[in-house]
This record gives sequence, structure tokens and C-alpha cells, in this order.
Amino acid sequence: MATTEQRIAENIIHLLEDKDSPIKSLNALHEATGISYNTLKRRVVDGRGLQVHELESISKVFNVSPEDLMQKGAPQGKAQAA
Repeated sequence: MATTEQRIAENIIHLLEDKDSPIKSLNALHEATGISYNTLKRRVVDGRGLQVHELESISKVFNVSPEDLMQKGAPQGKAQAA
């Protein structure tokens, strides 16, 4: 069973891969949120979990709630251009 951190990471990666998303990479997510690229890589790609303020920043960029990112299954957000 996936942990909450793993679900969040999977959901963020899914949103990055969404064909309709203007945010397509960790670098673009870094630019949109101000969270450093290395922090995003560690916390999302390596699955170390996000801090609350990071989760809130990412959820705003993708126009989903932090709770949506924690749920099983990919959220249906629409990213907003930075």
C-alpha cells in the first residue's frame, strides 16, 4: 500500500505529464512555485515528502487542493501559467 508521500509524488508526476498542463517539468514547477529544483527532486522524485507550505504552493499551481494531491488516483487539475 502506498504511503501518503508516495501518493502525493505520483499525483504530482501525473499532473506534470498531463498533456494539457503548461507545467511539464520539475524545472517549470520550480519556476512557478519558487521551490528549489533540488528540493523538488528530493521530495517528489525521491519520495521524501513535501512540507506543508510546499504542498500548498504546488497545489495552487495545478489548481487542485492539497487534499486532492493526497488522494489515491490522479487529481484532475488544470495548471495555471506562471
